[in-house]
Amino acid sequence: MKRSKTYSLVMAAAMAALSIILDFISVRTNISKFTIYGLPLLITGILFGPWIGALAGFVVGFITQIIYYGLTITTPIWMVAPIMWGFISGLLAKLLIKDNKLTIAKTIIIVVVTSLMATACNSVAMWLDGIIFEYPVSLTLTTIGTRVLIALGLDVAYCIIIYLIYPRLSRSATKKV
Repeated sequence: MKRSKTYSLVMAAAMAALSIILDFISVRTNISKFTIYGLPLLITGILFGPWIGALAGFVVGFITQIIYYGLTITTPIWMVAPIMWGFISGLLAKLLIKDNKLTIAKTIIIVVVTSLMATACNSVAMWLDGIIFEYPVSLTLTTIGTRVLIALGLDVAYCIIIYLIYPRLSRSATKKV
């Protein structure tokens, strides 16, 4: 018997809290931010599936948006990326990981596809934000390019970390009760 849904939700809440903390300690510039807040959401999706991963992402997206920017017309748009970190990673893990075996190739696919989807969501949010609040087009394009480069750089670290810790975390997540 797998761990209960309660255990999964509690672990997802802990990972969401970690993700929020990591977002707060991120390095922010005028055009982007350097953060590893996506790592706990990736792990949540991989371990507990797409829907619990999406729920954790929703919580992270909502809380960070409210704290940093308040409730605005673009809040729901900015919440999509953290939801994608949990949902896409969970969906890909469900499709790719069989018999609890995570290869480096599967790790790379999960991380890179999820990261690119989340970055694309953030880029669309930035573009829409720019239209609504009339940001200069050059600022928006520079920001999008910077986000993609940062995401690809972080993907290397994410792949290594997830590949190394997955065996222990997966045993804990599916341990018999």
